[in-house]
Amino acid sequence: MEIKLIAADLDDTLLRRDKTISEFTKSVFERCRERGILTAFATARFEIGCQRYADELNPDIVITADGALSKYKGAALYSSPLETSIANGIISELMEHNEPSVVAAFNGGCYWNNRNVPESSVLHKSVYNDFSAPLSVPVLKILVETDNEALVRQIAGRYGQIRIVPYLGKSRHDFINPLYLGEARYAFVNPNTTKLNAIKGTCDFFNIDFSEVAAFGDDYNDIEMLKNCGIGVAVENAISEVKSAADYTALDCDADGVAHWIEEHILNLA
Repeated sequence: MEIKLIAADLDDTLLRRDKTISEFTKSVFERCRERGILTAFATARFEIGCQRYADELNPDIVITADGALSKYKGAALYSSPLETSIANGIISELMEHNEPSVVAAFNGGCYWNNRNVPESSVLHKSVYNDFSAPLSVPVLKILVETDNEALVRQIAGRYGQIRIVPYLGKSRHDFINPLYLGEARYAFVNPNTTKLNAIKGTCDFFNIDFSEVAAFGDDYNDIEMLKNCGIGVAVENAISEVKSAADYTALDCDADGVAHWIEEHILNLA
């Protein structure tokens, strides 16, 4: 099977646990470029939160915000924002409950209601916003760091077509507010926002079939793309549900599992 596009999750998949990228992984991505194989990030991170890795690896496509936005050379290939009135309604309710860490992502940036912006390793490039005024920009994703799942479900239930993406039990490095001591965070997104839909929009642009895509991941929001792309690969440290959905299992993320799998099964067979 010829692979024309590689789509890899970032945290705990392509990145090592210390959030670094090895020289070996960089060399493998360079070899992919030389072979004409397109490479893509497919991450839950906001666009500004993965820019440093895009600068290091220079992928062809960057899919961010759980698939709400896909970009090729800075131009949007696919976008699935929330309706503006719904986005503002959700944010307003979160603020009424005094949630201290709410982020609204848009094309090119993020607003955050926390004054610890400079201290965040993930969102130090975001813009402070107390959300006292409605937003006019199309919102791609709303993230709240809270253990109050009931509140999240109640708010989503009042707005109909909303998908909730939970992030549970992740590393402390993944939380945006350094003062948050809870264990959970949740995202509100358009129901059409998935990594798979963003990959589909990307494939349509390049005239690539799903069967020609190899996808790599470790968490719940990767399952759909691993099951539906031509090849789905879970890293060894992936949750059991992801491993069950995958066709193959690669080495642990700390052992550069994605890069080794690409080298052995794609580059060395080309």
